[in-house]
Amino acid sequence: MYPGMTPEQLFLALSEAARLGQKPRNIIRSILKCGEKNDHATRSYSRHGKTLLKWLIENYDDGEISQLPKIQEFLQNEKGNNDAQ
Repeated sequence: MYPGMTPEQLFLALSEAARLGQKPRNIIRSILKCGEKNDHATRSYSRHGKTLLKWLIENYDDGEISQLPKIQEFLQNEKGNNDAQ
C-alpha cells in the first residue's frame, strides 16, 4: 500500500504527530514527503494525501485521534467538501 510502511506503521506515525499538535496539512505533507523519498509519485498536498489520512483514521483509529480538535476540524471539512461534490 505505501512504500516501505504498512498502514499500521503509517497510522502510528500520524497518530504521534497528531498527539503532538501538528496540523493535518503538515501531517499530510510529511506522509507525502516520506513517499516521495521512496519514489512515490505524489509530491504535493493533494487529494491523495487527504484521502489517505482520512482512510487511515477510519480504519485504524480507536476514536482517540479522531477526537483531537484539529483532526475533528479536518474530518468535518472533508465531509463538507465531499457533500458539495
